[in-house]
Amino acid sequence: MHLLVTPTGNLVREDSREFLALLGDPSPDYDAAMFAVRNLGFIAVRRNDTVLEVILHPRSVGWRSVDAVVAMLGSSLAPLYRITYLADSWQHEMVPSAREAAARITELCGRSD
Repeated sequence: MHLLVTPTGNLVREDSREFLALLGDPSPDYDAAMFAVRNLGFIAVRRNDTVLEVILHPRSVGWRSVDAVVAMLGSSLAPLYRITYLADSWQHEMVPSAREAAARITELCGRSD
């Protein structure tokens, strides 16, 4: 599963025409998903074997996309979560539960409610 959460909180597949339309580039010759994460406020959600990875740039995301990811994590049964985020460089953290992943993502994005 490779999904993107848009800045409005909607879900799109990384390889979909819908995503490319949102990006405004029908045939990118670069990693469009990571461009959208770094620059446009998207959050990537990728499932690899037993790990659910959430990739984000905390300074670029809005609360609608963060709330959508937190809701998605609430229904996840993955045994392990990896949070990848851009600070001065890409950082990676592993957490053992959806609740801890949601709390850490919320903390990274500066929200404390």
